Amino acid sequence: MKRIIASIKIMIIVVIVLVFCEGQSNAAQQQEKAKVIDENPVVVNGRAFSVDEIIDGIKAVFNSDMYYFGLDWYEPFFQKDVEYDLYYAQRVGVASAPEKAIHMIITNVLHDLSSENEFLYQVVGINITEYGLLDGFYYRSYGSWEDMVLTRHEGENYLGHYIMRIDEVIPPQYEPKDAEWQESTIKVIQEYMDQTLLDYADEDYALKPGNYHVYMRNFPRGETYSLVVFEHQNGDVYWGQYCHLNYTSNEYAPYISHVSRIDWENLDESAGWEQEDAEMLRGYIEKIKLDPAISFEYAVKPWIIQDVVE
Repeated sequence: MKRIIASIKIMIIVVIVLVFCEGQSNAAQQQEKAKVIDENPVVVNGRAFSVDEIIDGIKAVFNSDMYYFGLDWYEPFFQKDVEYDLYYAQRVGVASAPEKAIHMIITNVLHDLSSENEFLYQVVGINITEYGLLDGFYYRSYGSWEDMVLTRHEGENYLGHYIMRIDEVIPPQYEPKDAEWQESTIKVIQEYMDQTLLDYADEDYALKPGNYHVYMRNFPRGETYSLVVFEHQNGDVYWGQYCHLNYTSNEYAPYISHVSRIDWENLDESAGWEQEDAEMLRGYIEKIKLDPAISFEYAVKPWIIQDVVE
């Protein structure tokens, strides 16, 4: 009995020591993060970000892509401790996108083309505005350590080495869009749909006459553009980009661009996807429809050109 009591006491002491050590470790990590930000402040349009905000934002971006596109591309990063070096950079010469970006060099998940003689490290770039990190990666690449760190990212602000782990993929959470924004955005899209037959002669770019259900992919505040899906009554699907006013330049009004019909039999030509990714693309569109920023129905009417008699 005495041995059992002694063992229990020892276990309690071990647990207390472990909890204390973990607390000390967490405190040291927080001090290191604070030091990093003090030395390399991340300030975007007047808003200062902590390292924790950036780390949480990166995890949210990966989760969003995993949710919309599935795990085919992201299996190496799922349910695994992903280690990475974090950098903060100024984007130069990109007028239509945010000026600041976060770069993440993944150090323990090598690219598929790596070999015993050549380690190829993966890097992703994520745009950041005063509202936070934006969905998706504006930049994805890979290369040797010398190429990635000593050349491409030389001069960027180093924010430290961290670990990301995603054990469960959940639907992204976006703040609700207000009624005024929805109304004005629907009007812009409808005006585009009214003009499409005049502006384009090619049936792969002009929305054919008929009834459409229109969906816009949801997005975080600060986004520069959003995907719009047009589903025709006969099953044809078109998609294009809605470019926002507030997040590019106030000199330009919102507009629709790059609308084209998805040819499911020739994805590489019509949508820039590999043919084997057809099911992934269909799944992506279905996910957009589950929680769109806006959705509505609208008809594209055929244009009738009448002779004018003076």
